[in-house]
Amino acid sequence: MRKKLKNMSFSALGAAVLCILAPLSLPAGALPITLSFFALLLVAGILPPKTAIPAVLVYIALGAVGVPVFANFSGGFQVIVGPTGGFILGYVPMAAIVSFFKGNLPKTVLIMFLSAVLGYFVGCLWLSFTTESSFMSSLLYTAATCFLPDVVKIFSAALLACTIRKRVATL
Repeated sequence: MRKKLKNMSFSALGAAVLCILAPLSLPAGALPITLSFFALLLVAGILPPKTAIPAVLVYIALGAVGVPVFANFSGGFQVIVGPTGGFILGYVPMAAIVSFFKGNLPKTVLIMFLSAVLGYFVGCLWLSFTTESSFMSSLLYTAATCFLPDVVKIFSAALLACTIRKRVATL
């Protein structure tokens, strides 16, 4: 019972981190530059899969029912089915990959980068479907808008997650 409560607490904490950081964004056309990607990588880089994945699912569920936790403090099911919905839904497999395969700093950076490739793929498929554009144009637009900021987020999240994991392990 105690372990279950601990896991639920860590999931709730992870969801809270996502809900606090994710709405913060800079407008950049159809795809705002947000801290949700950073928060997702950080949470998945710290927590094990049994707590990271539920944290992401809670975050998405809260946003889907209207809590303003998505970019620009938006919320509602219309965001999930809108142009950026694929990126949000892609957070679940991204969190699974990062939380399952994280390790030392270089491995964590690599895993976060590979999960980002998956997230871009899922998000761009959805973006191209909802905007009736080609997958390649969606990918080019996403890469032009998000790639450099996302690289910074990957390195920052990996460094912070590895540091936090080391500190927590010594307690």
